Order: sequence, then structure tokens, then C-alpha cells
Amino acid sequence: MMAELGTLLSEVDLRVSEASILLLIDGCDTMTSSQIGTALDIRSANMAPLIGRLVLRGLVERVPLDGKSMAIILTDDGEATLHEVRRITQTFEQDLLQRIPAEHRDHFVPALNALWR
Repeated sequence: MMAELGTLLSEVDLRVSEASILLLIDGCDTMTSSQIGTALDIRSANMAPLIGRLVLRGLVERVPLDGKSMAIILTDDGEATLHEVRRITQTFEQDLLQRIPAEHRDHFVPALNALWR
């Protein structure tokens, strides 16, 4: 399934991990790369290259948060790309839901949500 999503996200030239970062930081102007890594279970050694690629593409920028920390925030291009990411992921989720037999759909999403609690 993740490979399918990865293929779909190639339309906007993003990996699943990069799209996840954009989704996570949307509307938040205080998340550091360390906090992003913790939330997404990405090692700190892998965060720098991920954020670096997003910065180079102009999708995010680093802004001073306090004397020593930098927040990672979406740029205008990042917002536009995020809109496409949301469209792609919503279509993907709808497709996945259609694969579940109709008699199980009403229970499937609540069961998944219970796992995240």
C-alpha cells in the first residue's frame, strides 16, 4: 500500500516521508526538525536530508524560533503542494476503502481510529 501511495505522490515529486512532513507542519509555526522526527518516528540523521530537500525545493523554510532553535514552516509553494498532497491522499484513502467489503466499511474506520488511541 505504501508503495502505491509513493507512486501517486511522485506526481508532485515527493516521497511519502516528505509528504508526511508537509501534512504534519501545516498550520504550525513552532515545530522543529527534532519534533517532526519524533512525531513521524524518523531518525535525526535522516531528518536533515529530508528537510534539506524540502528547503531546496522551496516547500519549507527554516525560521528562528528562539535563540537556538529553528522552526520548519511551509512556504507558499509548500502550501500549494500540500493542497495537491491532500487531494492525492484523499483519493488514495477512498480507493482503499472501496477495497473493503461494503458490510465491513462502517466498522473499519472506527476500528483503525481505536488503534491510534
